Parts: sequence; structure tokens; C-alpha cells
Amino acid sequence: MCFPRPISKNAENCPYDIVKVYDGSSEDSPLIVSLCGRGRLKSNIIASGPDILVEFITSNAGPLLNTGFHFKADSIIDPDTSEPLQLRNNSCFVERYLPENKESTFSNLRSWYPPNTTCAYRFYTTPEDVIRLDFLLFRIERFTVCEESVKLYDASEPSPTKIITKLCDMNKAQAVYESTGHYLYVEFVSSRGSLDGSSISYEFQVKSVGASSLESGHVCNRVLDHDGQIILPVARAQFY
Repeated sequence: MCFPRPISKNAENCPYDIVKVYDGSSEDSPLIVSLCGRGRLKSNIIASGPDILVEFITSNAGPLLNTGFHFKADSIIDPDTSEPLQLRNNSCFVERYLPENKESTFSNLRSWYPPNTTCAYRFYTTPEDVIRLDFLLFRIERFTVCEESVKLYDASEPSPTKIITKLCDMNKAQAVYESTGHYLYVEFVSSRGSLDGSSISYEFQVKSVGASSLESGHVCNRVLDHDGQIILPVARAQFY
């Protein structure tokens, strides 16, 4: 989108013409952002579903400068077979039972979300098994100084005493993490929000494995390079 004055997302700075973008087909849909100003918006705006409403509201002064705005709208076809996080009614929570040795693949939020968003996965399996999480991809798209992060907990809830790791642009991911019990809680937290998806691109597989089959030393079957891409094959890479 392009605007005739410095761009602002603060409604108090928009006493005249304003553009509102809704995540849906009507004004009753969640408001993604209100915009006014000059220049090009630095990011795209990605809705969480197939509909998006763009509303242009003029001031009482009318089109004195006749500058207006313009935008381009495209549909996005995602060929990825993983299950992305989705924001629905200001909530994004996934709870999944994991049968033994059956892998499930998940990935990051790819649409807008407001500031102070928290999304979570709760994985659980039978009491005699544990859960293994393999990162297939972990890449930082833009730096936020850990204002966006992914936290892993060795528990069914996000307890500070059970945190395994906090992953962000200041702390990159290992390839493999394992729980000690039959629950694993994964949490994405953003204090800043986004118009076009998470600043952290990730894709991971989770599966239930028998506790007796785990080897000491956390032997990994893959590692990640500096760009977050998986490297294969790997001959007994280990993390301590």
C-alpha cells in the first residue's frame, strides 16, 4: 500500500482520511490495522482466511489533494503439507494426542496477529512414552531482539520451572528436543504483533517414542545450518 503522508498505525494520528483493513468480509470482522500517511507500507498484510475487507474513510474536508492510495491484492497458495498455526477469534491453540511412532508436522503463523499474541501446542502421549520434537526448519526472517520467541516446556502447562529452552533471534534451535514425561508444551509469544506472519519461520515434527528406546547423549538424525535449513545425512550428531 502507498500513502501521501508518513504512515501511521495509530488512530490518533489519523484525523483525516484513513484506510481500515479487516480480517474477513465485513466490518464485524476483526480489525487488522488502521492506516494513514505517506509512503509504502514496509510489510504485506496477510489475512487468516480467504476474505479481507479494505475500507477507505474520507474526512469532512474531502479530496482537496486528490492523492488517495493504491494497493495490490493477491491470493496465496501454500503447497506446504505441514499444519500451520492459525489465529481464530484471537486464539491459536493446538492440543494433540500422539500415537507411538506416528509423526505430525507443524509450522509457524503465516498471517497477521496483534501485539501480545500467545499461541501454544500441547502434545501428550501414553504415560510410559516420551515425546521427541525434531526441527526441520528454524530460520529468523527479521530481528526482534527476542520480542518474538518459541518456548518449549517439559510439562503440560507453561511452567517456568519446566522450561527446556527459549528460542529466538538471540538463541537458535538445536535439531532435536525430548521430554522426560508424556507431555510437551510449545509456546509462541509475540509482544509486537505482525501484519504478515511470524518473524520466526519454523517447521517441526513431533512423535511419541518409547522411553526405553532413547539413547543417551541425545543422538540426533539431523542438524541445522546457519540459515535454519536441515542438513542430511548426519552421522551421529550430538548436542549437550
